Amino acid sequence: EVVDKIQIYDKMSDQAEFTGFDDGNSSKTLNIITKQSKRQGQFGRLSVGYGEKGKYNASGTYNYFGDGRRISIIGMSNNVNQQNFNIQDIIGSFGGGRGPGGAQFARIAGRMMSAGFGPRPQDMRNMEGGGGPMANYFIGQMNGLSTTNAIGLNYSDLWTDDIEVNASYFFNITNNDNNQSVIRDYILENLSGQRYNQSSLSSSDNTNHRFNMQFKWDIDSSNAISIRPAFTAQVYDNSYKLFGINQLDSTLLNTSDSRNSSDYNAFTFQNELNFRHKFNTPGRTLSFELTNSANDKSGSNYINSFQKYYTSQQIPNDSSNQKSNSPVNGWGMSGNVSYTEPLSDRSQLLINYSASFNTNMSDKRTYDYDYALNVYDMLDTLLSNKYDNDYLTQRAGIGYKLKGDDYNFTANVNYQKADLKGNQDFPYSNDMKYSFDNILPSMML
Repeated sequence: EVVDKIQIYDKMSDQAEFTGFDDGNSSKTLNIITKQSKRQGQFGRLSVGYGEKGKYNASGTYNYFGDGRRISIIGMSNNVNQQNFNIQDIIGSFGGGRGPGGAQFARIAGRMMSAGFGPRPQDMRNMEGGGGPMANYFIGQMNGLSTTNAIGLNYSDLWTDDIEVNASYFFNITNNDNNQSVIRDYILENLSGQRYNQSSLSSSDNTNHRFNMQFKWDIDSSNAISIRPAFTAQVYDNSYKLFGINQLDSTLLNTSDSRNSSDYNAFTFQNELNFRHKFNTPGRTLSFELTNSANDKSGSNYINSFQKYYTSQQIPNDSSNQKSNSPVNGWGMSGNVSYTEPLSDRSQLLINYSASFNTNMSDKRTYDYDYALNVYDMLDTLLSNKYDNDYLTQRAGIGYKLKGDDYNFTANVNYQKADLKGNQDFPYSNDMKYSFDNILPSMML
């Protein structure tokens, strides 16, 4: 009732579309063109189900279209192990105000569905809509049984004829329980008759916030600017219990009892700024790109395990009661400048330079439990490490493009210099410094 036609094509990157110089970063694109009469108004869907043993499943979508503006809300709540939105609901909530033919479209990579479990994380990077990466509306599929509550909002608007704004926000809480049993029988001669029984139970709570925005401004026919900030925040708590018994016929060999728990907080931020300029000469362009990022993760992990051996006096019982803190944080910045020059009606020259700098800091400390003082204060130097590193890369290159009646030929060669500096303060001091020089050629026909 809504769809007029569907197109499938190879979508080039924004930079390639601007310069006309194919960088090879294309993705399979599904372009859903809506009927003109359906681009004004409101529509939605609500589904609620309830069954025995307190099982329920509820989901809904709401969409508003009008005057270049689109607002979409999608939500779900269930305890029947549906951990992600239906792909149909996701596509219905996405759109690019200036998509081909006034379409509401979503960029969808090949192999989108894998054995019916939804898109894979590596495909998510190529799935985008007007409000940001489609991956914002998905979480990694987990084993076990999950109770999920999630909501997503998508906003797309043409503020003026020259300014387009897209934004999305996603929030979800997932409670997961995974109860597993293992019975393993050994049949080889040296282990014949031996059986291992194991039962484990894990429980986790995962909370995610994700925000993306894209601001595009066509200043005039020759200049354009875009800004794309993205932010994610996560809180993760997990507990795990395991008990295993190893026996030979009726003789008990050993037992294993382990209890782990962890709690982590993490956030990431990235912002991308692009400025593009077209000269009066067709094919002559200049573009700048600046990206900055930051990340931080902190939390604690507890391990309490005990292994007991019954038949061999040479193997001592083994126990461990530890707490580890492992904060990791870092930031990065990169920039790129590209210039294209037409050589003829069919050929084009590309000159580019880029540089990036990333620094990361990790300080993992593991403490054994002091039963006398009832605290974790005995530093385990074998399981502790403090390491910082800086990584600087610079790349400069030249490219050539030739466009025929039925073919495209592109050749590039880049020189890259990379410098890695590492500093380890604990458990011992060690400074490292390495440099790498590379010639990076590429060719496409």
